[in-house]
Amino acid sequence: MSDNFNEENEWGIPEEKVSEKEGRYDFDKTANMPDHEVTVDLTELTAGSAPVNDEYANAPDLVEMPEYVEEPAETETPETKPEPAESAPVEAQPVKTVPPVTPPDDPDDGESEKEAKDKKAFIISAIAALVLIIIVGVYILAKLIGAANPKPANTDNDYVITDVTENTNSAGSTESANTATQDTTGDDKDSEKDKDKEKTPAEICAEQGHTYTEATCTKAQVCTRCGAINGKPLGHDYSEATCTEPATCSRCGETGTEALGHDYCGATEGEALGHDYKDATCTEPKTCTRCGATEGEALGHDYAAATCSAPSTCKRCGATTGSALEHSYVVTSTTIDGTNKTVIYTCSVCGATKSETTQVPASESSSAANSYIAEVVNLVNADRAANGLSPVTATTELNQAAAIRAQEIVNLFDHTRPDGTSCFTVLSQCNVPYMTAGENIAAGQTSPSAVETAWMNSPGHRQNILTAGYTHIGVGYYETAGGYRYYWVQLFTD
Repeated sequence: MSDNFNEENEWGIPEEKVSEKEGRYDFDKTANMPDHEVTVDLTELTAGSAPVNDEYANAPDLVEMPEYVEEPAETETPETKPEPAESAPVEAQPVKTVPPVTPPDDPDDGESEKEAKDKKAFIISAIAALVLIIIVGVYILAKLIGAANPKPANTDNDYVITDVTENTNSAGSTESANTATQDTTGDDKDSEKDKDKEKTPAEICAEQGHTYTEATCTKAQVCTRCGAINGKPLGHDYSEATCTEPATCSRCGETGTEALGHDYCGATEGEALGHDYKDATCTEPKTCTRCGATEGEALGHDYAAATCSAPSTCKRCGATTGSALEHSYVVTSTTIDGTNKTVIYTCSVCGATKSETTQVPASESSSAANSYIAEVVNLVNADRAANGLSPVTATTELNQAAAIRAQEIVNLFDHTRPDGTSCFTVLSQCNVPYMTAGENIAAGQTSPSAVETAWMNSPGHRQNILTAGYTHIGVGYYETAGGYRYYWVQLFTD
């Protein structure tokens, strides 16, 4: 049996299933193979000596069984003829050849007809399965090669792509829709190629990969072979409208809304208006009536001098500053009529005049006043006599003129009268004729001797008293409650 197996290897067991150590085959019991061991002479299984069918080496129904170890016999008993039992010598007979006897542990030395048929059926099934696997592999490989190198649209007769039609979508843009017609000409029942022709263009593109166009603002991606649509249109990416440009799509250049028109945006038209300045005032510079821009400086106030009745006033805008001046009155004339005395006052600032009538002071008409006047006349004549001069004589007109001057020096202690005229105008006022005249005034002295001594100690006053050409004298005395209180006057004429 072992010789049979090594020569034909009917079950198709691969070489690697042979255990050189064990010297036997392990069979898969599920493969309908005999459930017994086969002892093989290893001396015959040299490299390449055992025929093995590689075509079925990987048959799917052959699996490796777990290792089963059984120590083989150390020696193989050679087949020998059974020695005859010792017996009595017999007559020599011709020797017969006896076929080898199967060892006791291998009772089934051959295979049945059923087993042979099973082996043959198994081999046929394995071959058919292998052929099917090869066909499927070739088909898949062809598909992969076709996907890597797709056919251009409309280049063969498998299918025809119709024209693209546009449908308006809800956004106002358009989308593409394609339809495919199957070319049913030819016999599609006898080959795999005819079966492929039965597929729609969309199915073919799905297997080979779509070749899409680029999406636009109004059209989605479209397969150039089958017309399949992918995604949505991009939509317009409008820029903002400007004064002169409408909203424009940055992708396709289509325009949307109209230009806004100038409102104005910084663009210029025509010339600038120029400032409409109003005149400057005392407090504000030239100012534009439209924009408020200024130019130059304010004029400043042009004040007129203040008067006794009004403060300093701007000649342009009438603004005032400070306060009105007070009148600075001076006596311009005095008239004595009996016991009444009328004094005329004139303002030295504005020229306003006023008059005042009073009674002659009691000091002027009293005996004490008269005694002061008489005493002064006596003292003057004594000083003149001491200096070898003739005496002077008092007159009523000169005394009246001296009395006016005594009252005037209360307000203006000067040889100029309050009206600004010379002190000697009082002589004409009182009708006193003269060619030359002189005046001495004093204030604060309390007696005639005190005032005469003060005058004699003053060179100018002394000269008037001792002038030889003077022949007449008038003395004035006026007493007030304030100021220097006592005021004195001497008038001399020729």
